[in-house]
Amino acid sequence: MNIKLGFFLLTSLFVMSSQTLAAPQSEIDAIKKAVESGYQSQRNLAFEYSRGWGDAGDSDYVPKDIIKSCAWRKIIVLSNHEKLDVTDYSNESIDCKNVHPVDNEKVWQLVFAGLSLIEQAKNTL
Repeated sequence: MNIKLGFFLLTSLFVMSSQTLAAPQSEIDAIKKAVESGYQSQRNLAFEYSRGWGDAGDSDYVPKDIIKSCAWRKIIVLSNHEKLDVTDYSNESIDCKNVHPVDNEKVWQLVFAGLSLIEQAKNTL
């Protein structure tokens, strides 16, 4: 799968699973940065999803979304083993504990899509 198509699919998955009708550009930019830039950008995005960021209608608005937050916490643990610290494991536990079992499949779909894109991004550098 080419990286642009893969990024489009991952972005679509994240946007479709959002509570809002349309994702602000800043959310899409944050996803792209997390895929391309790695660890700290991934942590930032997971944090934004865990609490929400900004106000609806603002250019930097990122909606609170426990499924996306949990997915990014898992992506962080699975793709950044050399940079992990104890807080990454704690954050994964905290952010994923509120995901209902019926939503767990959605989390893992996002995780597998994200890991695939991260791997592709590494291979294109």
